[in-house]
Amino acid sequence: AIAAGAVAYPVIGVGESRPPASASAAEFLNRMAATAAGASETDAPYWKVHVEVDNEDDRQRRSTSWFDREGHLWSRIPDGSIEKPSPGGKLKAWPVGDRFPTWKQLDSLPTAPDALERRLGDDVFGKASALLQDAPLAPEVRAALFKIMARTEGVKLIGQVEDTKGRKGTAVEFTGRPGWMEDPATGKRTIFPSRTTRLVIDPESGKLLESYDTAKGMPDSRATYLEVGPVDRIG
Repeated sequence: AIAAGAVAYPVIGVGESRPPASASAAEFLNRMAATAAGASETDAPYWKVHVEVDNEDDRQRRSTSWFDREGHLWSRIPDGSIEKPSPGGKLKAWPVGDRFPTWKQLDSLPTAPDALERRLGDDVFGKASALLQDAPLAPEVRAALFKIMARTEGVKLIGQVEDTKGRKGTAVEFTGRPGWMEDPATGKRTIFPSRTTRLVIDPESGKLLESYDTAKGMPDSRATYLEVGPVDRIG
């Protein structure tokens, strides 16, 4: 089993073409690419993600998890104790093309934007967002993802905002095309409306502070990243 983001990524997109990204959005995202490229790599054995999620299904909830380079996942449960990985249990992974690589496998991602964009496959902005939110990426890969976003058609700069915790950041926004996903077993297609994603980015560090997803006829979803990064131990 794989633990990944709850966002569904349409296999095939349809709809009208989008206007080019605004120059201000491209400039900001390319600046974030330079910031990301200058960060240090980590040799820590674990990665911690403390996030607050607010959506119609789960209401508002916080979760804290840790995972190692093989993808084994530890989670803090409601009584405060930590649930350890079980044999054959779910692994922490992210959507990249039609694969779900773990931390160790992320190391093989290409650092050239063209090659990385091809690896991402459909819904490039959505998959780049998912990686930038909480994945333990090499600095060059994070930089390449920002460069891909900078040249994605339709990305616009919202400007300075505050997230729900009062942290100042810069927001960019992207509305994808409608699309559909086909169940290979039944051939049944599920139609997805166009989804708008807003990312709030710390302009000093390039870290994502918050993400919003909205789509017509579907509940809004917010994820606020309270702590994301390498740690030497669990707990």
